[in-house]
Amino acid sequence: MSELQPMLSVEGRHRRRQILRLAMAEARGRRRRRVLVRVTAAGLLIAALVPALFRIQTSRETPIAIRLPRPAPQAPIRPQILVTRIETDPHIIERLEIPPLPVHVTLINDRELLDDLAQARHPAALAYVNGKAMLLYR
Repeated sequence: MSELQPMLSVEGRHRRRQILRLAMAEARGRRRRRVLVRVTAAGLLIAALVPALFRIQTSRETPIAIRLPRPAPQAPIRPQILVTRIETDPHIIERLEIPPLPVHVTLINDRELLDDLAQARHPAALAYVNGKAMLLYR
């Protein structure tokens, strides 16, 4: 025996073997129940699918090819040829273009920008660095 396992009496060893037999029997029972559940589920699935497969009917008739009668011979049709000249219009782009929509931009000064931001609850400040304005937020 190892150092970690205490020495068992004869009754203790007998009880340990008995516990092992009980545990093995329980494990076999669980395994059997698991297999039984799987087999039962597969059987129920097959039992549900078989009637559905029998309801699907395939056509047992062989398809028959039907030949349509040939049309009566007619006088040969001459293809009509129409030749036209298409001239290129150099101003077609200007004539057909969609005019751009006017852009409505309102120019405001720095004070109006800061007032509008303060009203929108986004207070800010302007800082001029190297001649460029920077908008600073909190």
